Amino acid sequence: MLTVGVMLHPNCIEVLIRDKNWHTFINDLLLISPSRNIRMAASEQFLLISTWCTGSQQPLQFCITLLFTVLNTLVLEYAEQSHEYFQVII
Repeated sequence: MLTVGVMLHPNCIEVLIRDKNWHTFINDLLLISPSRNIRMAASEQFLLISTWCTGSQQPLQFCITLLFTVLNTLVLEYAEQSHEYFQVII
């Protein structure tokens, strides 16, 4: 639903990018969630949101930058469940 909502209203991604809760939401779903199915679905949807929902590269650049900021902290802490995290970066 989130991806469809962003596709229908692409300007809202700019608001989300500035929201600290959005940053936490992405990290929580991609790394901290204990469910692999949730992490897999989140990685697919964040890739769609970052690449297809707007005509600019700003969401993709934001996503990559955000994911690199937690590389030495959260990723190390949740290394055993970081496959989906790296799938989004690549």
